[in-house]
Amino acid sequence: MSFPRDFINKALTRRSALKFSLAALFTTPALSKAFGATSVSTKVMRIGSTSFTINISSTSAGKAYVEYGYSKTKYSSKSPIVTLTKGMTALNIEGLKAETKVYYRLRYLLGTKTTYSALSQETITTSKASGDYVFGVQADPHMDENSSAEVYSQTLEQVVKASPAFFMDLGDIFMTDKLPNKTEANIRARYELMKGFYDKLNGIPLYITLGNHDGELGYSNFNTRKYRKEYFPQQTGDLAYYSFTSPDALHISLDIFNYTMENPKDDGWQWTLGRTQYDWLKTTLENSKATHKFVYVHH
Repeated sequence: MSFPRDFINKALTRRSALKFSLAALFTTPALSKAFGATSVSTKVMRIGSTSFTINISSTSAGKAYVEYGYSKTKYSSKSPIVTLTKGMTALNIEGLKAETKVYYRLRYLLGTKTTYSALSQETITTSKASGDYVFGVQADPHMDENSSAEVYSQTLEQVVKASPAFFMDLGDIFMTDKLPNKTEANIRARYELMKGFYDKLNGIPLYITLGNHDGELGYSNFNTRKYRKEYFPQQTGDLAYYSFTSPDALHISLDIFNYTMENPKDDGWQWTLGRTQYDWLKTTLENSKATHKFVYVHH
């Protein structure tokens, strides 16, 4: 990746260590493959006191089940087998102990294969029966020449120590529209960079709300939606607006960028959900009986 000279000088004087780490990620071919999308992946969508739900993302049809238990070295139970379709499939694991760490892994069978493959072991901790829990929210990580990779890594370590039920990022994550040279390699490097940081969450469920610098402006010819869907399919899904539940709470993430077809004026009132998303939001709120409702949006 090539940067203008004044950009490099600024990075060297202000954040030389970060500049070095970013440049390495942008130019090292091996890392371009290290965080690439896989044929099957999972994302925890809900954690209750006696159950949890995962979404399984698959590139083809097949079958899958989850084996799980309370010991790192032994899976004492397994879920029913579910049929996978290309895209997303939900799987529920029930009958668990409250406030308990659960070890699990997905076993899957795709296409004409006859032997089940396995993903790496993951963990969740079921919530208190009372519904008390903690969740984390951050906004605008940016990770550019004005940011510190060391400080951000330390921040994520503190998040993990807090053991939140999930972690919501409120956008300006990938910063692809800020790239001076918008090549395929440079775009992918930004997603790989952030995927590397998010891996530090050690399995804490991650959700993403789009920001205005995440490359999905409806009025722009430059759009990186396909990369977000490739690298983070469970964090947002096919659409960039979605909802999920936690004990006695509804969480809604909105997308005001893909549906804004004209560059908004200074007052900002031209940003829009679009009719389909607005109707979905109205219905979702009206149908929810949750005591607490959280709505996440950038800007």
